[in-house]
Amino acid sequence: RLRVRFVLNRVLVGTVLGRTARGALEAAYPEVRVYRAELAQRIAHAEAAAALLPVLEYAPHSLAAEEIRELAREVRVDA
Repeated sequence: RLRVRFVLNRVLVGTVLGRTARGALEAAYPEVRVYRAELAQRIAHAEAAAALLPVLEYAPHSLAAEEIRELAREVRVDA
């Protein structure tokens, strides 16, 4: 059975759009879960991609890596 979930990705931290995206998704799709973990638009993602590495290897102690770990924990619990 297919399950649909939303992940907020490339969130612009500190912006109105970043603060309101979750509510808009929840209002538009009340039957679909929106994960609490969010992935912000961070330079570490671009730098990791340029280095051909996942951010968890490129910058394991960065905020970007912590957001990925948080999302992985949430997905694992949801499985």
